[in-house]
Amino acid sequence: MTLTMYEMYPDRWTAEHDERTRTTERPRRRARRTHRVDPQIIVALEQLRSAGK
Repeated sequence: MTLTMYEMYPDRWTAEHDERTRTTERPRRRARRTHRVDPQIIVALEQLRSAGK
């Protein structure tokens, strides 16, 4: 399973930008990086399957 993490902060952070963000704009989301995520339950199931073979 591959998930993309998102960064919720703008490139620049100023008081002016902060005011607009709070009143009219939604925070911009941009992909930060993609990496593999294996929930622990899936890892445990795969280990049980491989041990049973």
